[in-house]
Amino acid sequence: MVSLHKLFRIGLAFRLGLAVVGLAAIGSASLAKSGSAQTPDPSLLGLEPMWDFFRREAEDRRAGGNGGPRVPGQCEITIANHQLVWDRNPAFVWTGLQTIGLQRPAQASFWDKTATETSLDGVYRVVYSEDPLAPGLYEVVFSSPLLASNIVRSFEVMDNDTHAQIAAELEDLEDSLAAENADAETSALARADFFAGKNLASDALQELFTVAEPSPAMQQRQAEVVEMFCSDEQP
Repeated sequence: MVSLHKLFRIGLAFRLGLAVVGLAAIGSASLAKSGSAQTPDPSLLGLEPMWDFFRREAEDRRAGGNGGPRVPGQCEITIANHQLVWDRNPAFVWTGLQTIGLQRPAQASFWDKTATETSLDGVYRVVYSEDPLAPGLYEVVFSSPLLASNIVRSFEVMDNDTHAQIAAELEDLEDSLAAENADAETSALARADFFAGKNLASDALQELFTVAEPSPAMQQRQAEVVEMFCSDEQP
């Protein structure tokens, strides 16, 4: 559970970080294309553990321990192989092939979507908005008529009891955020920190891409995450 004091510190430091660093002058295009773009130090936000968690997750995927071998041009950010997922209407964020689908293992696809880019060049985001997924195993399928075979990644939607327990804790967090009149970006960061604390990488990463109109500072954080997970170099 994130304390009210910590939430206040996150929100205040986030706003101070914007003023100090002057990120309003940075456009989204330059953020997406500049591999050397610098984000504010996460220590200013009280989010060092979350960023460390993301770095470890990126390292595990790059080593093949969680995401499998890297397909050139394809990079799944929010969901990788064998990921445990809380959200039953998950958001998929990735680079590479533009068409995405969902299926149960060894079954036909029951949902597909052709994505459009987010505010970051070359990054796609699609939310599964149909009936909530039941617990169990699923496969994300990335496809193109130009490819002989699809790219398939598996993930698991967690069981009902664990889902309900986390939902109750998340509701408490949302109540705390509402009581403090937290803005959308502070709330997204707090939820990401909450999920990271439970080792739920997919759900934590999803939260960083939920803001409808991200500020330059949030776009830069998103760009850093994309670089962290999709670069061929060690994060």
